[in-house]
Amino acid sequence: MSVVLAVIIVVALIALFAIIATWILSHFLGNGVVMPDLPEAEKQATLQGNRSFALNGEFSKVGFNTVKRGYSPAQVDDLLDVLALELQQAKAELEASKRSSNAETAAEAE
Repeated sequence: MSVVLAVIIVVALIALFAIIATWILSHFLGNGVVMPDLPEAEKQATLQGNRSFALNGEFSKVGFNTVKRGYSPAQVDDLLDVLALELQQAKAELEASKRSSNAETAAEAE
């Protein structure tokens, strides 16, 4: 019983030490350097490049600028909008193709 209690106390002390050390280090070291905002020309060049790559099927060349906590959300959203539009157009073309194929089949059957 005393061994179990000793183990519990040691684990609790280690956890408490880890919490206090994390708080102290984060208080003194902070969150790090804030990244500067990207120049507007670089933002637009990346947007245009990603659109061009996506529309030409060169998905391996698509890239995003990094900002604090990840990639630029505006660039990701823009690329997703472009891809969603392309998908809608492809679906519309497929439906039109199916309709014309069905009409040809029906005309041949008559």
